[in-house]
Amino acid sequence: EDKCLPIGTRADGEYCSIEEVMLPQQESNGYCENNFECVSNSCLDGQCTEIGFWQKIFRFFRFRN
Repeated sequence: EDKCLPIGTRADGEYCSIEEVMLPQQESNGYCENNFECVSNSCLDGQCTEIGFWQKIFRFFRFRN
């Protein structure tokens, strides 16, 4: 029936949406509601973020202790 399941499944740069259709994943700064919608698998405040950003923050606080 041309539907994808389960929702959030990722394949070949696309993800299964809530509407049960495959959509392209968003690059950094693209709009998102869920992590799986982003190429980086990281959605923060409605925007796809780069994984490197979070790694930098964790390293900053880890070395501050």
